Amino acid sequence: MILSLRAVLSLFFLASASAAVAAPRVVIVSGQPTSSLVRRLEAELSALNWTPSATRLAEPRPDVIGLHAIMTGHKATAAIALLASADGATDVWILDEVGMVVSRERFDGRAAEDVLVLRTVERLRASRIAGSIRRARKNTRLASRARKPKPPPGPPPPQRHDIELPDAAPGRAGVGVSRALHVSGGLAVGWSPGGVSATGHARLGVSWSLLDWLATDLIVLAPFVPARASGAGDKADVYLAMAALGARAMGGTHRSWVRPSLAAGLGGLLVHVRGMETTDKDGERGEDTVGMALPFVEGAGAFRLSRSLHLRIACLLGATFRRLKLQYVNRSMDHLLVSGSVGIELEVP
Repeated sequence: MILSLRAVLSLFFLASASAAVAAPRVVIVSGQPTSSLVRRLEAELSALNWTPSATRLAEPRPDVIGLHAIMTGHKATAAIALLASADGATDVWILDEVGMVVSRERFDGRAAEDVLVLRTVERLRASRIAGSIRRARKNTRLASRARKPKPPPGPPPPQRHDIELPDAAPGRAGVGVSRALHVSGGLAVGWSPGGVSATGHARLGVSWSLLDWLATDLIVLAPFVPARASGAGDKADVYLAMAALGARAMGGTHRSWVRPSLAAGLGGLLVHVRGMETTDKDGERGEDTVGMALPFVEGAGAFRLSRSLHLRIACLLGATFRRLKLQYVNRSMDHLLVSGSVGIELEVP
């Protein structure tokens, strides 16, 4: 037992001496490679005869495979990943030469940089020492096995025909594919030129994301406050309802704080007019309903409130192919329909 412990210590000191001759390389991966925290880590590692280099994260929360790929690209034997979390804390991951995470520690936003740097460097040194001891023990076992006579070869083991596939990494099913359902609801104010007042709508929107930047849309405007029109002593209430389908192009990603979008499509406009002649004592009434096609474009912005909740502001512009004449008040509405809306959007992954 004493001889094997001496052999382990001898191999450990030999490994440490060889590491001192060739300075190991470590890569620091963070969202801000030029921050003061990264510079202090580089200075501390350089003082310990390491060769540090810093690089920027491609995504906020990478997986172990992506970090090992960064290590391979920098020809590094270790990596320090500084990952920012949503609550303002900093997660520090340390990876060894084979890409395994050997240390995870979380520092809240109030932790001093000196504490973070010293604890990170000490954990890196401890992981290097533990790795050297494991390699020395493995070499000792291999050397002892080499001195033993090999047993005669026996019958070959039975072959297995079932193949076990490793589980796929989460979040890597398809590049650029983001299947999500967006449901929005809110209040809208619509207006059409031609002598009528503004009208109030309840807006309902359903959007299905096909890609990160493309989605299909369903938009419904249901009136609850009619537009008013009057002329020659008569008046009329005008109800405008719309249902439309379209395609939406979106900027940013589903993790962006602000995500603009532009939609275009074709819908149907349903106009219900309820008129009354006020010049006559009897107050004769009349109603009429007409439908027409309505191409539209809509610009919108979604402001992220939480992981799945957004504040949505939109402006819709539609145009009919013909003018609508209100016979009760002898007025004609213009081709245009303008609607502005404010509401809440829920994202269902």
